[in-house]
Amino acid sequence: MVGTLAPLRIDYQRLKTHMTEPRVNQDLTLAGVRRVDHFLSFFVFDEAAFTEFVRDVPPTTDDRTVIDFTAPRFSGSGFGLGQYTASVGGGRWSRTS
Repeated sequence: MVGTLAPLRIDYQRLKTHMTEPRVNQDLTLAGVRRVDHFLSFFVFDEAAFTEFVRDVPPTTDDRTVIDFTAPRFSGSGFGLGQYTASVGGGRWSRTS
C-alpha cells in the first residue's frame, strides 16, 4: 500500500522504464505483473473509497507493529515469501515438515 499527503503523480514513461530493469522485472514477473498498465490497475482507491476501507482499522505505529508479525502468516510462509518461496533463493526459505 502506498500513502501520500500530496496527490500521487505517476510518470508513466519513467515507471515503464523502471519496470524493465532486470531486478524489478524479475520481482514483477514473480508477482504476475505483466506490464505497466497491469501494475497501475492495482491503484483502485480514491480518498472516499480508501477512507471507507480503513474506517475501523487501527493504525500501525512504532509501538503497535501488528502488521510486521501477521503479514507472513497470511502469505503462506513463515518468512513472508509465500508463493515466491520456490523462486527466490532456490527455495532455501521453504518450510520444513
